[in-house]
Amino acid sequence: MARLWHTAILSKWKTIFEYIPIESQIEKFQDEYYQAFAKCHVAGESIIFIEFMLSQIDTILDEISVQISEENEHLSEAVKKLLEIMEYDIPYKSKSHQDDNS
Repeated sequence: MARLWHTAILSKWKTIFEYIPIESQIEKFQDEYYQAFAKCHVAGESIIFIEFMLSQIDTILDEISVQISEENEHLSEAVKKLLEIMEYDIPYKSKSHQDDNS
């Protein structure tokens, strides 16, 4: 249930988290996840757990960044330039990117 809340809270904060596989990362490090949770229970504070989760999110984002970089190596220069100027939280339609002079 806690993992569902992680995803729900993060997705509400930034919609990109809907697509980031936090659940899969936690499954890879399930023992460490429960150890961090247990340490917080004993300590009476959640700092250890928060640090663990932030570390896992950081790892996922690093992995995604590497994947995107590798995929982008095969893109044309025009597409690379377009991706550089686009903002991720804004929906785009093809007409909004067409040049008026075309």
